[in-house]
Amino acid sequence: MNRRFSQSASGILFVLSIFSLGCPAAYRSETVWHADGSVDRSIYQDRGATPEPVRRSSAWQQTMAAPDPQALERSGWTGAISKLPIHTRGAAGPYFAAWGRFRSPAEIPAHYVREAPNSAGIPNSELVRSCSSTDYVLVREYLWRETLSDTVKPEQMR
Repeated sequence: MNRRFSQSASGILFVLSIFSLGCPAAYRSETVWHADGSVDRSIYQDRGATPEPVRRSSAWQQTMAAPDPQALERSGWTGAISKLPIHTRGAAGPYFAAWGRFRSPAEIPAHYVREAPNSAGIPNSELVRSCSSTDYVLVREYLWRETLSDTVKPEQMR
C-alpha cells in the first residue's frame, strides 16, 4: 500500500509541476546592417519589459501591441516582425512590436530593460550593443554583439 501511495503521489507532483511552469516570455529581434551604416531593426518582446518611452517613441517607423507567440502560432503566421498584421490604434496585447530604419546602430532606442528589485540596491539590466566594421579592401567585416549588462560586479560577488 505504501508503494502504491508513493507512485500516485509522485504522479500528482509531476502533473502539478508541469502546470506551474507557465509560458516563458519570447523576445525576438531582427537586424539588417547596411553597407552605408544604416540599420533596419525590428523587435517583438514582452510589453512589460519594454520601457514606456520606447513604446511611445517616434524613432520607430511603426509601433503596436502584438498578440502572444501562441496566438500567432495558432493563426499560422510566420514571417518577419515587420510583416505582423497591424492592430488598430489603442488595441492592447501582451507583447510589443516595433520596427524602423536608423542611420546608425547608436540611434536604436534602448528597448529592453530588466528592472532590479527596489530593495536590492543594484542597477537595472539593459541590452548593451557593440558594433564595429573593418575594411580589408576586398572584404568588409561587420561585428555585431548584444548582451545584457551585468547587475552585479565581480568585486560584489562572494
